Amino acid sequence: MTEKRNHLLIAGSVLTLLMLILLPAVLRLCLRADKAALVLTPDHFVFANLKSPVPIKDIADFELHIAYGTFLPLHLEDDAPLPERASRSFSVPNARVFKKKRRVVLMLAQFCRDGKKLTPDELGPLIADYVNAGVARHLLQQRFEKA
Repeated sequence: MTEKRNHLLIAGSVLTLLMLILLPAVLRLCLRADKAALVLTPDHFVFANLKSPVPIKDIADFELHIAYGTFLPLHLEDDAPLPERASRSFSVPNARVFKKKRRVVLMLAQFCRDGKKLTPDELGPLIADYVNAGVARHLLQQRFEKA
């Protein structure tokens, strides 16, 4: 009886120690779960881990890949400044910046809008609408400044 009790105490101690080790990581995940990885504004794409937003006028093209999650690569214009990463902290949705290819890539399990999951058929046109509207707004502003 005492041998069985000793095994249970050891197993309980190991599980308690494991719980205490994992508790800070789980708390960070829960506290940062509502942080938006990407915020679309009329003039910028604001990423959670970039120091400055990416102006829509600097986006040459974008793609949408669905494989083990959703990948959103944004190809930047040749003369556009590259965004700088602000943090690499654990559990923050990170956009990666590829300097040689002049690309910003956001990889997520899913994209949501107002708490509702977006399908690829909804996400592609939404991003295209923002990019097209931003480019049109920039062109109209240039024409207005010339006149």
